[in-house]
Amino acid sequence: MFDLGEIKLRIEQKRIFFTRKEVIEPVLKNVLLCGNVHTDSVGRNTYQDEFKTIYVSNIPDVKSEFFLVTKWGDGQGKKFKQEVKIVDPVNSLEIFNSVGLESEFKLVNVYHEHIIVGQIFDLFLPMVGRYCIEIYLNGRLKGKTYFNVIQLGPK
Repeated sequence: MFDLGEIKLRIEQKRIFFTRKEVIEPVLKNVLLCGNVHTDSVGRNTYQDEFKTIYVSNIPDVKSEFFLVTKWGDGQGKKFKQEVKIVDPVNSLEIFNSVGLESEFKLVNVYHEHIIVGQIFDLFLPMVGRYCIEIYLNGRLKGKTYFNVIQLGPK
């Protein structure tokens, strides 16, 4: 036999669990570098020309444009702020900082995901080597990814 009072209590506990509005910091699930983003008529994005290496003919050089796509999930809350820095890890030279261009977002519950498509223009590349992209959430480092700069032709 079931105790109806116990069943009602369990149902109420489940309802409270699913409606609680506590803040759960999201997880950085994916980082993608690509040359172009196309949005179709339904609002879905297609990411084209994914890369991990930038080829240049001269050093220093400028990468005119590319996209940095991040996906956040497994979190919940009304105000999260993503910041991005690009650093030459060998010389600790910061070549890009998203100050003033931060992306704010919210996650309704832990089942939702949020994708940020950031466009970076005129990135100055002072030398060949491996560069680090640092992704911050509310001022705390949450992830890193890397890309290489390789010079083609005579040095």
